[in-house]
Parts: sequence; structure tokens; C-alpha cells
Amino acid sequence: PVPGKGDFMGQAFMTELDSHYQRVARVADVRAAACLTVQAEGLPLALWAYGEQIYAVDNRCPHMGFPLNQGTVKDGILICHWHHARFDLASGGTFDQFADDVRAYPVQLRAGEVWVDLRPRPAPQQRAHQRERLRDGLERDIPLVMAKSILTLMDSAAGAGWSRRWSPSEWGSSTARATAKPAGGRG
Repeated sequence: PVPGKGDFMGQAFMTELDSHYQRVARVADVRAAACLTVQAEGLPLALWAYGEQIYAVDNRCPHMGFPLNQGTVKDGILICHWHHARFDLASGGTFDQFADDVRAYPVQLRAGEVWVDLRPRPAPQQRAHQRERLRDGLERDIPLVMAKSILTLMDSAAGAGWSRRWSPSEWGSSTARATAKPAGGRG
């Protein structure tokens, strides 16, 4: 039987928590590959077999989008090979000021299969995180962190889709304006 699922008087049931988990791979496939990339509900995931565990993280480095499956794991730390951003594999927390945390997803292993909880973070939690990142960027004078936080906060304040209404050519100039330092500014 699969944990969290059962049969009560002939009717299959699933707990509310389990309903958010999606089957994404076989445990044997992840272990054989060490890192396996999958798409689940449109999300690119990197599944890492490390020690006795399997971890799931967003496959896009939050710094500049490099595929994290091309990185390495050493001592439980995932290292992006593009700019060497480092992340705790279990929590997704970053060790570097210039990078944000990578999204780490809860994983359950059930009957030889990997199940991942793909629930989005609650909007208030996302906004609080972006406000904290904006504060970090301002305190440490990291323009890219400030720009990404501002754009994300503007997107959430204007409602889903604000940023998607802009064309890619406008994104470039908008990001440049948001990250540009005023004349006479530091740096």
C-alpha cells in the first residue's frame, strides 16, 4: 500500500496533504542518474540523490537562471556552475548574498516512486520574502537583488500577469533602469 492512501469500506481516500504531491519519477532512475531533471505541472525540477535522500529543487538558479542540474553537490551543498552560487540542498537556502534561495520542494518516497509537493508558496509569504530581499539588496548595495525584488513586488501588487504583459525588449530596458545607479552614486 502507498503511505497516506488507503481504502475505507471500499472507497479510496487521500489526505489533504497528500493531494498536493505529484509522482515525478522512479527512485531507481534518480539514484542511477544522481541528478534527474523532470517537468511537473510546468515546473522544471532537478531531483538529486544525495546520501539516503532524494531532494527536489527548482532547476533554475535564482541568480541568473542557469540549469542547476549542471551543477554539483558536495557536503549537501548544491553549487551552480555558472556563477558558483551555493545552496543548501535540503532547504534551498543560499550561502551567497547575490543569489536568492532556490525553491526546494518537500519529497516523499512511496513504493519506489518519488512524489513532490508542488504547492505554491502562499502569496503573503512570497511578498514578505521579496521585501526582505529588497532590504538585503539596499543594505548591501546589490542592484540585481533590488531590481528583481522590486519587479516581483510590483507584479504581485498589480495582480498576476503584470510582468507578462511586457515584451522581452521592454524587460531589458526596465531592468537596466531599475538597476542603474544615479549620477554621483557609489560604485
